Amino acid sequence: MRPIAFVTLGANFASYGSDSTRYGVDAAVEYMGAAFEGEYLGQHRDGGTADDGGWYAQGTCRVLPWVQLVLKQEDFRRSDISEALHNRATTGGVNVEFGGGKVRLLADYVSRKIGTPGTRKSQLITQAQVKF
Repeated sequence: MRPIAFVTLGANFASYGSDSTRYGVDAAVEYMGAAFEGEYLGQHRDGGTADDGGWYAQGTCRVLPWVQLVLKQEDFRRSDISEALHNRATTGGVNVEFGGGKVRLLADYVSRKIGTPGTRKSQLITQAQVKF
């Protein structure tokens, strides 16, 4: 749904047989080279005491027509199974486009903490994309 030209809203719901239900909501705003989007999703299992659930929020900004900065925060937990599966991450990155939008280079630094109290892992991810 687009209540305003630069705003998008969504929701979803699905039942998987008799054992689980999945649900979620999301929103996005894009305006003058900047964008913000976020989503919350969950899953209820029959007989469970706590739903699986998670969210992410991401912001992007074009600092030049061919350079975009990205910042993302995410959190997902499966509390009914184990707090060892609690996953939190922060990503900061840059996207650089070349060749009239045919080639894009991405570089992201990701800091991830898994479990409670958690093990922290950080990595630099680079990727090249080519559109034919």
